[in-house]
Amino acid sequence: MTRHSRTWSVLVVAMLVLAGANSPAQAAGKLARLFKYDMLNVQVAYLEKITGPAKYVLSADSEGVVPRQYVVEGCEVTAYADKGAVQGYSLRLTPKCSFNLGDFLGNRYPTTKDLTIGKFGNGAFGSDMRVQAECAYLCGNVADPQIDFTWQGPHAANFLTVVLTVVLVDDAAIDAAQRWTTLMRQKEGDDYVLNTKFNCEDKYDAAAVKDFAKVKVTDITIGFHAPRAAAYKEGCQK
Repeated sequence: MTRHSRTWSVLVVAMLVLAGANSPAQAAGKLARLFKYDMLNVQVAYLEKITGPAKYVLSADSEGVVPRQYVVEGCEVTAYADKGAVQGYSLRLTPKCSFNLGDFLGNRYPTTKDLTIGKFGNGAFGSDMRVQAECAYLCGNVADPQIDFTWQGPHAANFLTVVLTVVLVDDAAIDAAQRWTTLMRQKEGDDYVLNTKFNCEDKYDAAAVKDFAKVKVTDITIGFHAPRAAAYKEGCQK
């Protein structure tokens, strides 16, 4: 190889390395790019330049918000679109699927990896959460009952809504739900719990936050939309 060709080869390699270091894919993975505050209110077309097309597009909810489901780097992501603008995102949490809550709420909040109800409640804005469920006791054929812990952020947190969802499948979650529902049944009677009257008042929210403090979060939703809020409200109006 001549001196000229060796010099050219070194130059080409250097250019490729520099290009790789400066590419968006190298700078941040798709999931990390997605779960940022500035990705709220973006248009679906912009979102899908990162995610690719949706795997499923579900029917609009009663508020006209359309859930769009994606698989991003092997992770289950749902975007909630209202008239084409994304109002929030949900992520199914796994050891490989997480993001930094501090990018939304400040550095007093941890990553969502191994996130528990208690860890979130220890953040700068406290543990005041509404606790609601479609079923929490004697759920029968309901597949994997889930309980939502909904936090409404103040102005300092840009009025963000965070929903921490716990699916009642492992022993820790089931035991916590049993403690919580037993307290309510003792105080209010079985019908109160069976008819999910706890969805309509915050009387037992603090007890739930305490009972579930060490329970891992299954899914997290963050943005300006709580997926099941309208259904809970409708149930309270019956």
